[in-house]
Amino acid sequence: MSETNSNDLVIVRVFDAPREMVWKFWTDPEKMKKWWGPKPFTAPFINIDFRVDGKYLYCMRSPDNQDFWSAGTYKQIVPMEKIVCTDSFADKNGKIISANDYGLEGEWPKELTVTVTFEDMNGKTKMTMRQEGLPTEKMKEQTQEGWTTSFDKLEETLNPSELIIRRVVNSPRAQVWKAWSDPARIIKWWGPNGFTNTFDEFNFKTGGTWKLTMYGPDGKNYPDTILFDEIKEPESIIYTHDVSEFLDLKSFRTVVTFEAFNKKTMVTLKTIFASKEECEKQKIEVGAEEGGNQTLGRLADDVEKQDGNK
Repeated sequence: MSETNSNDLVIVRVFDAPREMVWKFWTDPEKMKKWWGPKPFTAPFINIDFRVDGKYLYCMRSPDNQDFWSAGTYKQIVPMEKIVCTDSFADKNGKIISANDYGLEGEWPKELTVTVTFEDMNGKTKMTMRQEGLPTEKMKEQTQEGWTTSFDKLEETLNPSELIIRRVVNSPRAQVWKAWSDPARIIKWWGPNGFTNTFDEFNFKTGGTWKLTMYGPDGKNYPDTILFDEIKEPESIIYTHDVSEFLDLKSFRTVVTFEAFNKKTMVTLKTIFASKEECEKQKIEVGAEEGGNQTLGRLADDVEKQDGNK
């Protein structure tokens, strides 16, 4: 979830992990390397001097091997509760530089302030991140996408049986919801690139059943049965897959959420498998992550085309 105050960015996430664990993933360099930076960036270098007036230096690496360095100073630390620090673009030696040096457009400030708070919620952790000093709405939107997918990586690291995929669709939430709830629409875009579908049943209501067959470009058929566990229009859909007819996998659950912002919609697929092993198996045998990204890409193409024709 996110909420705004002027151009400050606020992101709130609830992690299914104890506060002590989430805190460690913010303060231990080796743990932070596992999630820092948006998908599909990596973090090859993290250095933390975790004390008030101590400094940090992070590096995140893009898929085309471009390194982006950031640096800052810790201003306030309340163990297990709060971290306040500055945040600036930097070079590999920690020297503050302009965002334009990395090819980013606009007049980015030299220094931002980041505040992260951690609250215990009966064994789970509510984390709130506020970034202050973003001068424009466009910069806030760009920054929000980066932080959001970084926190997706953190959630997957804390809960390795989960796979999270996101896509920003350039259409209002009502249009995106319509593409998910109308069988005449969803049949056109469901599945990775090159797939087609037939539906035997599509009962879009809580407790309803969706029976379909997906036809892959490899000539294979993939029957699937989906039970709609919960539908909350236009916010979320929760459903359970049974793919046992074509894969040696246990049933798994998917949570789809639709978040509206700036006349756009952020669609999130969070798939929860029975175990870490099942999750890895799905990634390897089915290519679940790439397939999910392609599916959301087809959704975006369909919705934006329909919205543009109005």
